[in-house]
Amino acid sequence: MKLLRRCAWLLVWGAWVWLGVGLYRELPRELGPKIGTLPLEQFDTPLGFIGTSDRFAVQHFDRSTKRITLRVVDAASAQAVAEHPFVRLNFAVDDVEATEAGFRKPLKRGVLFGKRHVDELGFEVLDVLKGGWRSLSPEKVVCVALHPDKPWAALIEGQALFSRVVRVVVVDWETGRELFAREVSNREQLTERPFFLREPDRLVLPFGGRSRNGFLQTLEVWRMETPAVLEGKVEGIGSFERTSAPMSVSPAGRVRWEGKLERMPEGDSRRWRHFDVYDFNERRFMTTSPPEEQPNDLGQFTTTHGQVRPTISLSGRAVLRYMPSSVGGGGPWKRTEVCLYEVGDGRILWCASPHETVSGTSTEDGFLVKETWHELWKEWAPKLSYETLALRNLHDGSLIYRVSEKTVIGPRQCNAAGTMAVTEGGMVHRLPLRVKWPLLAACQAILAAPLLMVWGLVAWRRRRRKARESAATP
Repeated sequence: MKLLRRCAWLLVWGAWVWLGVGLYRELPRELGPKIGTLPLEQFDTPLGFIGTSDRFAVQHFDRSTKRITLRVVDAASAQAVAEHPFVRLNFAVDDVEATEAGFRKPLKRGVLFGKRHVDELGFEVLDVLKGGWRSLSPEKVVCVALHPDKPWAALIEGQALFSRVVRVVVVDWETGRELFAREVSNREQLTERPFFLREPDRLVLPFGGRSRNGFLQTLEVWRMETPAVLEGKVEGIGSFERTSAPMSVSPAGRVRWEGKLERMPEGDSRRWRHFDVYDFNERRFMTTSPPEEQPNDLGQFTTTHGQVRPTISLSGRAVLRYMPSSVGGGGPWKRTEVCLYEVGDGRILWCASPHETVSGTSTEDGFLVKETWHELWKEWAPKLSYETLALRNLHDGSLIYRVSEKTVIGPRQCNAAGTMAVTEGGMVHRLPLRVKWPLLAACQAILAAPLLMVWGLVAWRRRRRKARESAATP
């Protein structure tokens, strides 16, 4: 009996330690010590770290000359080390619009696309660290797509992205060598931004237009050899109607779009199926819709749209999207949360709870979730408010880190080594994020309190019983 009690206590305290390990991982963390502040002026815009270095790019606006320059600041010493003339062009880099956040992808490669002077024609690339400029095209460029690994940029030359495109050209920005070129005739129309795939290196050009069956697209797949070879065309990529949401691309060889309905052959358990992913390596259509979200026998299917754009993970395993508002166009579908679906069988890997709101996605870094914990106890303590931000992995929905509501750490604010982060105000902090030890200790103390009370009660009863036994002994 004594051995059994000791094993029970060992099991209980082991569970307490296991909960402590879980709290260590799940509790919100905080930034490391502050090491400096970037020299930012009133109209300066922090852009992000440059390549794999510890230098930070800042867009500076000179009010006296009305010109924009690019400042390079050493984040460790908070000292400006270089300044370059720079003109930002109104074009998109991949699927990121030409805003401050649109600088992140090229900056991670150590370059920026634009021009030296506003009155010059053409299109150039700036090596931000070295300060060297290289001309990539003498024409107007309306869109740029970057290869995920190599220094290749697909330039869309023309007057407008989806209507007046003249030529698609791929250029090596380190050497200026032209690797690929394709003229676009007046009868052809680019319907989406081009994109690259890796292993093997391929360039995909989406062409298409309207037909009697709706909006249809054809994807031209070019293998990037010397010279480039047309590998094939993918037919049947379409949507129910043209929307502004672009395709979401995994460089591993999969693309997610609005989807299509396909009638199944006789003998299949379902007459209709919904496909929204295409695999370029396996050359087949796939789905992220589980059986309960597939179309009904009449081919009716409902999709839900919102602020969160459907995004496929870098590995191509999962897609983050909304649940449908109804099934088969019929009765109401109670849940319309954002969920992470596995490509192939539609298994749900993660789904937002009622107190969670997905606030942003990034194919490279995961997706941000705003967690309003006070929704769980608002009926008992309506004045007690507590919110956190969590970054979750797009591959499986696992937690990467959680921080307090006021601590916002974007991907462009951290250096490649993960040792420094710059806040919106220009303050430089050390990484990694630190554990809030007082909070962890308080949580562990709360969990241990019932165990200590039970242990004390058992010890008190044991002492009382021994005292009674000794008093009864003559």
